[in-house]
Amino acid sequence: MQANGPRSASVLQQKLDEKSAQLDDEIRNRQEALRVQRRSERMVRDLQHQLLERDKLKARQDDEAAKNEQRFKTLRQRVEDLVLSENNLTLAKRKAERESIDSKERSVR
Repeated sequence: MQANGPRSASVLQQKLDEKSAQLDDEIRNRQEALRVQRRSERMVRDLQHQLLERDKLKARQDDEAAKNEQRFKTLRQRVEDLVLSENNLTLAKRKAERESIDSKERSVR
């Protein structure tokens, strides 16, 4: 048994070394997987933050666009009112000029 003992111990030591190497590989693989997982989670959080910021920016831009549209409508209405007023004043001026000419002609007769 003694001759078998050292040989058996050598085989056991070899198996132990193999298992230790496998365990070390498994530990490295799990650590790498954890690093990849943490990196992925960080990327997801960053992307979620970017999406949130993009949505906030879009909401602000939509609000600004609505305000600008309202301003545009107000200014367009103002221009239309001014054009109408100008046309009315032009008509009133022509009428006054005609009446003045008519009045002058009547006074000359």
